Amino acid sequence: MINFIFAVVTPRIQDTFVLEKYYQDRVYLGSKSIPDSILKPHYEYWSSKLPKKLQAQDHSDLFLFLATCHLEKKNKWSEEIIALLKSEDLQQFPKNDWRNSVVDYLDYLNQGAKIGKYEIDTLRKKLKMIKQASPSSPEWIGLATDKLGRTFYDHNQYDSALHYLETAGRIFESSGYKLYLVNNLTMQGVLWDAKEQFANAAKKYEASIEVLETLENPPLGTLGANAYNIGLIYDDRYGNSAKGIPFYYKALAYDSKGGKGNFGIVSEDYAALSRCYIKLGDLLKAEKYAKLSVQYANQIDPSSGFEYAKALLINAEVYNAKQQVSLGISKAIEALEIFKRIEKSSKVDLRRQRSLTNNLLGKIHLNAGNFTESKAYYTEAIKLAQEIERDVFLLESYPGLIQVAIEESDWKTALKQWEMWGDIIQLKFQEANYHIQLHELKGLEITFRSGAYENDELFKYRLNRFLDLPGAMMMHHLQALNLKTLLILNNSSDREEALQHLASLQKKLYEYLNFQHHVQNTALQLPELKKVVKNSLELGFSLSRDLPGDSLNLLIFNLISFNKSLGNIPKRIHSNAEKSASELLRSEAILSERYAEVSFMIHSHQAAQNIIKSQEVMELYREEQEIEEELLKIRDQLRLASEMNFYAHFASPAHSLKQVLSNIPKRELWVETFILDQDLYSIFLDQSKIELGHKKLSIDQIDQWKKVSRPSTGKLPISSMPQWNDLFDKDFTNFEKIIYVPDSWLSFMPLEAFNFGNNFLIHAVEIVYDVSLMDRFRRGTLASKKKSTFWTGFAPVYESKKLKYAKDEIVKIGQITQGKSFVGREVNKDLFKAEAAKASVFHLAAHGHTESSNPGFNAMIFGENLEDYLTVNEIYDWSIDSSLGVLSACSSGIVNVDEGAGLLSLGRAFHFAGVKALVISLWDIPDKQSALIMELFYKNLLQGMDSSTALRKAKIQYIQLTEDEVFKHPFYWAGLVLVGDELLETDQVSYWWLILIGLPLLLYLALRKFGK
Repeated sequence: MINFIFAVVTPRIQDTFVLEKYYQDRVYLGSKSIPDSILKPHYEYWSSKLPKKLQAQDHSDLFLFLATCHLEKKNKWSEEIIALLKSEDLQQFPKNDWRNSVVDYLDYLNQGAKIGKYEIDTLRKKLKMIKQASPSSPEWIGLATDKLGRTFYDHNQYDSALHYLETAGRIFESSGYKLYLVNNLTMQGVLWDAKEQFANAAKKYEASIEVLETLENPPLGTLGANAYNIGLIYDDRYGNSAKGIPFYYKALAYDSKGGKGNFGIVSEDYAALSRCYIKLGDLLKAEKYAKLSVQYANQIDPSSGFEYAKALLINAEVYNAKQQVSLGISKAIEALEIFKRIEKSSKVDLRRQRSLTNNLLGKIHLNAGNFTESKAYYTEAIKLAQEIERDVFLLESYPGLIQVAIEESDWKTALKQWEMWGDIIQLKFQEANYHIQLHELKGLEITFRSGAYENDELFKYRLNRFLDLPGAMMMHHLQALNLKTLLILNNSSDREEALQHLASLQKKLYEYLNFQHHVQNTALQLPELKKVVKNSLELGFSLSRDLPGDSLNLLIFNLISFNKSLGNIPKRIHSNAEKSASELLRSEAILSERYAEVSFMIHSHQAAQNIIKSQEVMELYREEQEIEEELLKIRDQLRLASEMNFYAHFASPAHSLKQVLSNIPKRELWVETFILDQDLYSIFLDQSKIELGHKKLSIDQIDQWKKVSRPSTGKLPISSMPQWNDLFDKDFTNFEKIIYVPDSWLSFMPLEAFNFGNNFLIHAVEIVYDVSLMDRFRRGTLASKKKSTFWTGFAPVYESKKLKYAKDEIVKIGQITQGKSFVGREVNKDLFKAEAAKASVFHLAAHGHTESSNPGFNAMIFGENLEDYLTVNEIYDWSIDSSLGVLSACSSGIVNVDEGAGLLSLGRAFHFAGVKALVISLWDIPDKQSALIMELFYKNLLQGMDSSTALRKAKIQYIQLTEDEVFKHPFYWAGLVLVGDELLETDQVSYWWLILIGLPLLLYLALRKFGK
């Protein structure tokens, strides 16, 4: 029989018995939190009764209320009632009553909560008073002992903290206080983690979970804390981020249910997820969760708060990973200044946070090449870590200092610090595979970069052994493969060994790519991967100069194509769905569309600095999370119900060069490029062979070409444009058509505008763009289904930034094609998606929205609200089987060219949705010139030309019709390009009417002789 804390000795106020039962059930059995509806009448009663003198029968009731306030964290109510007791210097309880010391202790806790700190000596005195009271109360002795242990932890005095926490834990366990015990065990786990004894930490978290499972209503906060802390052990301590992620998601699920009071904890959950995805190379998810971390932190603190500072750090890490080092440095310094300010004003010890921040600043400065600054920050981080005896922070410091020494060719220092790092791992982190692998990898790098590897068979053995590790982290394995690539490049190696190595590297790159689960290849955002590809291409090119062959050329083709390959994207076939899956497919389509909309609205809010009210954006975050959970459930059901109608698009290398070449028509030249820094690698394929090209370009040359390719005003001579031979050592004059895949800044420089024989290249050869030669090879020549409508056009109307000629463009083309035209306010996103799917050709004259940081949010705009944006993410989840799409919009084709993504954005999304070819604009072309070119394009198309020939001829006609030399500049015509398959079946269209309509239009245009 349990002896409850409160005895029934006097009559009670209304509901006192109920409150006591709630309290007992909560402490002993872990039942639900006590609702305000039960507790508030007691608060109102005592507020009205005090400061009158207490009667003997009041003592137990008042103490029950104060104890319940402490349990439910109602500090304000508790503080007010205790203040009323003090105001008249009333005797709170009988002299020498143990409850006097407890109320005094509660008063101190209330005051400490307001300023965020507690003094160890004061808590010791309070605990001593509670112990000396008679009769003693094991509950309050345990609680005060537990609080003292936590305060020792906050002051980094871990041995004393452990003593008091373990003492409190024994009291809670022997007395049956389960609710207190689970929290105490979790804190013991945190303490063992701080002492860097991770196995003990895990045991305490697991013990807490065991007790939690016996509670009637386990506290979500403790469930979340245990899940988070187990994730932390796997992720941060053992370096296994993939294993930590599920636990962080569990923590987030628990913590998100706690309302605004939990926003700080939720912010930490998102920061932890972001860190994991940085390590795994998934920067889109990392950036998303980092921004969420700041958003939640901002809800609880102004921009000078502790939680906000921690959220700044994860955003600084993301900026660093994206090579935006100046932003990363500014965010980290801002966080460091906040920590210093809090330490000074509140007298709290934040050396842990400052050590962490100094490590991060060291990393970012190292990435920026600021070695002196990097060394200073890492050294400060080590000093702080040693002061508080946290060797876990040294695991970040030593690799950074070693890399600084490597870059400065200080091999003696690098080796010394590498050995010190290894000693720490051996002493405390023997299970931390991530750090063990990184230590070995850094040792290999020291040996290689110092030149000590020459004639060192042990080095080669260590490198190959590392590559054979079954549990090697993906990024570590890629770095080791890159190291071996450089080793083979620097030494004459056996050709077969080099080929095997390139094949192994290719396999690992594609495995990495298919780990991604996005509409855009996030591998493109990792500079390390581009370096890996560049070094492998350099090796392949060097081998081909001496001993070319099909197997080597195929490897090079796959490596260049990897740069623009797509990761794992789920796709559904709605038209063939079984009846059992049709309802699921409809639900999934609706949810997918809404998910894309919500994600874009959140992103726009963040990018535009709070264009949506804070409460609204928090609701959007919750909606996004709910939709994501529901979508995952539906997709699991779809796989079971209709496996054949649910599949994923995986990137994979081509397996036969002969098969690739056999897909190339006669007199066609296929060209794909890869750019990193000043190096341009090119691959040329025709029906019979594959050839390679490499150019080292000057920075001045690149800058000059960027300037002349897109000026909006002024006359520039053709001679100022780049020439074909400036970039490519390949004769194209024997070919009628070039299929061209640009990379990086070349995406802004249309090939047709190049100088060839003092004329534009468009006059010499037909050019078709594509997103990837691998994509083109895989697509083959699949025919589109016949549609009820040949052409449908759309021209939305805008309140601001009006497109003056868009309506006329659509109406005129509709007359030429005898198709459907939708113009004005009736044109919205839903109408476009419904009607475009019915047409062989759809044409949209609308504004475009470009997002350089996240191409998934590039969009076509149908109105003023964010819901009116049709994003790339949404297009990927759309099914449309059209032969041609025309987007005569502002910047409809380009993404972040610095990432090497090329024409990946809307063009690729529409391809994936089922559109065979797309006409897009690479920049904002004036709509008057765009409208004229479009009219000429359709006239040519309906004469039977394929879409590429029709567009090329339209641009040539535009040049010929334009008298003013200013408007002949490529800025006005070269930005419209065809991406994809140029063939278009037009046999369903009768052309007799074209003679009646098209010829008068031609006469009109010829007479007008288009000019200013």
